[in-house]
Amino acid sequence: RIDRRRAGEWLQVPWREVRGSRWLVIGFGSIGRKVAALARPFGATVVGARRSVAGATDLEAADAMVTMEGIAEEMPLADVVVLACPLTDETRGLVDAEFLSALRDDVVLVNVSRGAVIDTDDLLAWLDGDRAATAVLDVFDVEPLPEGSPLWKHPKVVMTTHIGGAGSGMASRNDNLFIDQLATFLAGGTPRLGVQG
Repeated sequence: RIDRRRAGEWLQVPWREVRGSRWLVIGFGSIGRKVAALARPFGATVVGARRSVAGATDLEAADAMVTMEGIAEEMPLADVVVLACPLTDETRGLVDAEFLSALRDDVVLVNVSRGAVIDTDDLLAWLDGDRAATAVLDVFDVEPLPEGSPLWKHPKVVMTTHIGGAGSGMASRNDNLFIDQLATFLAGGTPRLGVQG
């Protein structure tokens, strides 16, 4: 679609809204919780996944929580799967052909974790199949990504070059401002920096 727009073709296509979507956030540490905090006010249902939910004090950050062993039941239900887990022996290669085959054909798979969490060859083979899935990647198993990597030109891949949190404190400030503004608005107040008129 982006290439067609750049070619000057006027496209009006339906797009999926965040409202009513179901997100599976694998890795529910500070980044995973931030993803949930940003998605939920827009009407997304967020299921967080972590190694253990016993004794966790942040369970209210998600609509539901599952352990890593419980993600198999959630995978085919998710519109968006966000990988925010650390790279460990257990998560290296987590997203392989078997994992991908359990996802919806129109899923959006986002990796803000580490590149080696995804088996790149399996991801490419899966994306090349007859499905409308999209991979949004900020990290790669080899960085910088080699010039000849098929990820660069793949039509179902959106990439950033490991800059998802770029800027000295910028992301943190922007996130905090957005959350504060949205909370003020949802509480019936007037956001401090709202667009006037």
